Amino acid sequence: STIADTTTTKTTTAKTTTAETTTTAETTTNTPPICPPSTCCSATYLEGGACTETSGLSKKVKKKFCSKAKMCTNSLGVFDTKCTCCRNCKEHKTCKNRKGKCVDPASVNWSHWNFDFCYKKNVKCLKRNGGMNCVCCGWNDPTNPQLGQGENVQPPTQVITPGRSL
Repeated sequence: STIADTTTTKTTTAKTTTAETTTTAETTTNTPPICPPSTCCSATYLEGGACTETSGLSKKVKKKFCSKAKMCTNSLGVFDTKCTCCRNCKEHKTCKNRKGKCVDPASVNWSHWNFDFCYKKNVKCLKRNGGMNCVCCGWNDPTNPQLGQGENVQPPTQVITPGRSL
């Protein structure tokens, strides 16, 4: 699942029927997002990604999280330069030090990664925006992760105590 933005447009009209009575009608219309959810981005970023409208993102965020080449379709179904595949999470040095991978639990391909566990705390990830949930996951033997051989479920969480290494 991906996060999609919708714009709500409200139109209020007033009609006077007599000098004493006023009738007000309110209409709400939901405008589809410019860049709706797309499966092509989850294939581009197996750790979790989404088709994102990049016009509202800073250059720093675009450079760190978004593809320079991978466009996705707009609400009309046409590939659009304003709609780009962006990863939701990126490794913080604490996750890199554990040889882990930061993923978005809502859009990651769990079966591809075949993680043995996910860290509960003390190991961090960078999020594209504050509303996202990112978690660092890893393997008992990071030199032999056996990618693509897992089940499509989130692995158990593991608490790491300071000074302990796997």
